[in-house]
Amino acid sequence: MANKKTTTGKDGKLSSKLKQRMDKAIMERNLILAEVGDEYPNAEWYLNEDMLHLLTDKSHDMGNGDKAMQDRSIAHGLIINASGGGW
Repeated sequence: MANKKTTTGKDGKLSSKLKQRMDKAIMERNLILAEVGDEYPNAEWYLNEDMLHLLTDKSHDMGNGDKAMQDRSIAHGLIINASGGGW
């Protein structure tokens, strides 16, 4: 039987190597948003179930009965085992 690789230390937190990878992924996501922000100043990320969307503006139109604005998604990708709001 193979040994199970542990990803956390005795304190229950991520190993430093995984924490660094997570920090790098978050930083990259923030850089993407900043770059897109040059063209779409109100761009934001939106998590719908397991799908992460990059939107050109707010996800919902608050002035129109909180209507979901699905047409604002300019890119999306699957984030396995994520949860978030729904359209």
